[in-house]
Amino acid sequence: MILRINEELHEKGVAFLQLANSTGEDKTYIHEFVMFNTTVGIVRVESYAKEEVFVTVDKISKRERGYDLYCGRIVEWPTWQIDITNLLTVKPGNIRLKFWNELFTSNEYLDTNNLIDVVMF
Repeated sequence: MILRINEELHEKGVAFLQLANSTGEDKTYIHEFVMFNTTVGIVRVESYAKEEVFVTVDKISKRERGYDLYCGRIVEWPTWQIDITNLLTVKPGNIRLKFWNELFTSNEYLDTNNLIDVVMF
């Protein structure tokens, strides 16, 4: 997976990732972010978003699929290869939760016994 991400970053300059603690419906946390290959190194742009948004077109409000970004941050990430490798190899449970929460500045409290699922889109 690291090689595939690295390839995207060097060929296209960008990689879109989604990480979750399961491939099934039992997942308890998901994190999506974009990685950019910049002149200063790899940068992670993350946001926390709602999946459906209301948009107003010609004074008519309607629900559309999309993302309403309400919290975002940009992080220089020189250790991305080590961090993702650790995240993918650490055992599920308290240790993985602690690593996840520190890495993404989140406050997850429930894990599954499944491996981390990585989706590139």
